[in-house]
Amino acid sequence: MRLYVIGCEYAGKTTLLEKILQWQEELGVKPIVHDHFTFPSPGSLVPYDRWERDDEAKLMSLSAGAQARLTTWGGGYHTNAFLHGSVYNDVILDGFLIEEYIYGPLYYGYKFENPGAASGEVDKDYVDFDMDARNRMLEMYMLEKFPGTILVHVTASAECIKQRMHEHPHSPGRIKEEHIPQLLESFDEQYKKCLITQKITIDTTDLTADEAFEVFKTKVWQHLEERDLLRIMLHKMSETKG
Repeated sequence: MRLYVIGCEYAGKTTLLEKILQWQEELGVKPIVHDHFTFPSPGSLVPYDRWERDDEAKLMSLSAGAQARLTTWGGGYHTNAFLHGSVYNDVILDGFLIEEYIYGPLYYGYKFENPGAASGEVDKDYVDFDMDARNRMLEMYMLEKFPGTILVHVTASAECIKQRMHEHPHSPGRIKEEHIPQLLESFDEQYKKCLITQKITIDTTDLTADEAFEVFKTKVWQHLEERDLLRIMLHKMSETKG
């Protein structure tokens, strides 16, 4: 199972991923998880992918242009995780390049225009390549090699996001309340533009964590590969015997 999971902070993405990882453990699956693409990170789903705060601060102190180039190199590297099928049959990418594209201009200082271009000056925060085109290119690569990849968009209403932000604030947090409508619109737009053909959306506004997970299982079923279905079937058989 290869999952590419996106969603605005406080939409319930991490909570859903924790449920998915627990389910996969029950199935005997140990996926490779990469959830280190967004800064600052409130935490990590897996110990091996956790950033040290000092290192994270150093990365965030770089110019936006340098950050964008580093994440692009990292994006190419992590896309290759989908290409080594015999080694990485189960992969989860949390946020990945779509999240960076959305958060970059608001929180990392990314500038997609260079005001000094006419005079030959280059702003250090200028991102000198088309990040949207970069994302589509890497998605084409993933789609060509592994058409079984599934894009999961976790969302919630703006009011729900605000309420969760106030009731259970992340430390450190990423988003600002005034940006919530814009962020939700951007995630929806990128979800629709993404070239991965197998897609599901889960709106957690009125759902508990367990209910959201059940919705995930119902929606993802039609996209699962034969090996995934076989593992689920064997797990159910073992439960019945037990």
